Amino acid sequence: MTDEKKTILVIDDETAVVDLIRLVLREKGHEILTAHDGRQGLKIVEEKRPDLILMDVNMPQMGGISLFHHLGPFFDHSKAFPVIVMTGETGVADVFDAQKILGILEKPFTMDELEKTVAMAMEKLSA
Repeated sequence: MTDEKKTILVIDDETAVVDLIRLVLREKGHEILTAHDGRQGLKIVEEKRPDLILMDVNMPQMGGISLFHHLGPFFDHSKAFPVIVMTGETGVADVFDAQKILGILEKPFTMDELEKTVAMAMEKLSA
């Protein structure tokens, strides 16, 4: 994995989840942006173009599936979208299996699983 600092957007309506992810990934040297629903997240994507997005599926205003479909104009379609989907719902991962994303984190996940999934995503992004 490259040691280059990346900008990561974390989108989840659970404040405790966002705070914990922010803490762990900041310790790894990344800049962390946060949003608590898909609409806020989409606005940040439009303005900041983060390197990686970690997003929950079930959120108010705009959920992860709807958000994912709005991300198309912002990314190169020849590569995987820089997205890691976080979900506690069984079967939701199947919705994203056919999509070009970098990973799925099933809730509840450990901080070790978070770090490994983000590290793998970063490696794919720099390949």
